Amino acid sequence: MIRKLLLIAAALLCFPAIAVAKSAKLTPSETVASLDFPDSWKVSNIKRGLQAKSPDEEIYVWAELVPSDEVDTVQKEHDDYFEKQKVTMAKADPVPKDVDGRRWAFIEPQSTWKGKPTVVRYIIIDPKVASGKIVVFTYWASPEGDKNYDKEMDGVINSLRASIAKNGA
Repeated sequence: MIRKLLLIAAALLCFPAIAVAKSAKLTPSETVASLDFPDSWKVSNIKRGLQAKSPDEEIYVWAELVPSDEVDTVQKEHDDYFEKQKVTMAKADPVPKDVDGRRWAFIEPQSTWKGKPTVVRYIIIDPKVASGKIVVFTYWASPEGDKNYDKEMDGVINSLRASIAKNGA
């Protein structure tokens, strides 16, 4: 019996991502999506969803659930925030993509922070839920953070994708 427990423990140590992920619902009141973040990340609720930061704060993300007619309002709020943070962005057109039968739009404007390159991405997702609300996922990172946390962010996006596929129409 002890040998079996040791084998299980050894197997779990080989897969630390499984053991150290925390799941956060997009909003407490609606089961549309959840996101799995590394346990070391700080995740907190905000008015329309959640925000998360990597331990070194090189990555900052927001995931929000908003009525479709408020997406422009949310974008304006984010633009104002980025302006206060001294982030400048070039105009970028959305790149639409069908993901699991849902429309996703990816926007990646060329951006600088205090004159140096930075990474800003938006993903707008129609989860096809009865409320008609849209998921707005915003990502801000340093170029180094973008590289260093690429695997973790893939996990976050894949968890979002899987939960939308499970919970949407």
